[in-house]
Amino acid sequence: MPEIIQTINPNAVTRISDLLQGCKFEDVERKIRLHYGTRELDKFRKLYEALGEAAPENPQKTMMVQINAFMEDEEEDVRVEDFDEDDDELIFDVSACYPDEEMVYSIASATYAEFLGLGVAPSVLRDFSAESILAHCLYELSCYGFEDRG
Repeated sequence: MPEIIQTINPNAVTRISDLLQGCKFEDVERKIRLHYGTRELDKFRKLYEALGEAAPENPQKTMMVQINAFMEDEEEDVRVEDFDEDDDELIFDVSACYPDEEMVYSIASATYAEFLGLGVAPSVLRDFSAESILAHCLYELSCYGFEDRG
């Protein structure tokens, strides 16, 4: 039987919708509990389920999710480059940007379709598990409530 060779497209973008399809809510919930507590877990579950039923937007130009870790300091929060994603003393900041621009955008007001169509920056995929990425993104997405803004 011939050997099957899988090729990987280095230009392929991993999207939030891809991560959602590959994760169980229970695993994401553990990360939410760790970093954000147990408040409104039922609402996070419903949000997760609603996202699973929504269709991602497929924009011509893809914004990429960025997650930065910070250590709280009395004067100014300090960005941490080398960290453990499960360190509950860190603060995580989620944003999005176009790869060729410096402007950073909030994902808090994104519609479900926009959110699902976001790409995930390679550095984020390297530094975080899919469950952590989704937990931080869901928390950010819920800043203005748990409803779709579309």
